[in-house]
Amino acid sequence: MKVGIITIHNPPNYGAMLQAYALSTRLAELGHDAEIVDYEQPDLHEYFQFKWSFPPRINNWLRLKRCRRFVDHVQRKSAKSYPSQDSFHRDADKYDALITGSDQVWFTGPVQYYDPLYFLDLPDGGARKISYAASVGGNKSFGEFEQKVASALNRIDHLSIRDEHSASLVRPLIGRDPIQVVDPTFLCSFDRLLEPASPEPEPYLLLFGNIAPKWGNLIQKAAASIGARKIVTLQYNNGQATKRLGAPSPEQWINYFKHASGIVTTYFHGTAFAINFQKRFVSIPTPGRVEKVKGLLADVGLSRRFISDDANPASASDLFEEPIDWQAATAKLKARVESSEAFLLDALA
Repeated sequence: MKVGIITIHNPPNYGAMLQAYALSTRLAELGHDAEIVDYEQPDLHEYFQFKWSFPPRINNWLRLKRCRRFVDHVQRKSAKSYPSQDSFHRDADKYDALITGSDQVWFTGPVQYYDPLYFLDLPDGGARKISYAASVGGNKSFGEFEQKVASALNRIDHLSIRDEHSASLVRPLIGRDPIQVVDPTFLCSFDRLLEPASPEPEPYLLLFGNIAPKWGNLIQKAAASIGARKIVTLQYNNGQATKRLGAPSPEQWINYFKHASGIVTTYFHGTAFAINFQKRFVSIPTPGRVEKVKGLLADVGLSRRFISDDANPASASDLFEEPIDWQAATAKLKARVESSEAFLLDALA
């Protein structure tokens, strides 16, 4: 079956690019002719364009360049690029099925607002419409776009969402419980991107996200508990780090997660890869990420790894050292992966 995936795949966001890679890769493994529709969402494209300043923000430029290389040479994407919604309409019928998701394709706040393509709000044609692990992100409601969203969602043939928070907004609009599935990053092994050797010659604690200075003691205790003298931060500055990679490529990014001895992150996909690679970790999501990170951790029985951004640092500083029952977490995750793949197989049957 010819499958087109419409998702947020090309901004310099590591989780977004890797979830798109994962879904297209897994669909190909399942025997489908799957590709990411190379849609340059106009507002997101403009937002992430490099803007020269003085002094120049070289890391921003390098990150854009390395991420663009990943999009152009590693992702399975359409040969044709689409700079607007209308430009895709003419080609929609070349696909047997269109999938929207994962990531926060159904976020209707700044910058993307309501984008019809992310809701598969297209003229009716022959392509089957499927949502896979779509998320509303930090939406509290769909606001002024609720009527458009409701109309689009009710024309999707097979609808699934990624988390309970998304379900709480979608449920009243479709009149039933939407199917909840795992993020695509749990469907894919990423073997083609992973290196056998660690990028660092010694154990390291990995930081990913804008982690507030008040968590400095937690970071130091985490490093000590895993015997790591090196603390590596990806993209973001952090005063506790001994090394910073300001502009890693997506391949470097995932390999630093794979070989870390421990992880402290504020991101959903930072949390997802910590679980994927079974690392000792804690998540301290910043506002806008709280609901989706909490939901992910609850789904696999790891809610104790969540630390609220407004928690008392002194009382939370020992949580990293708590053991993780990976046997129980893996069993929960395995069951959810199997049901998620069953949804995809049924939707594409």
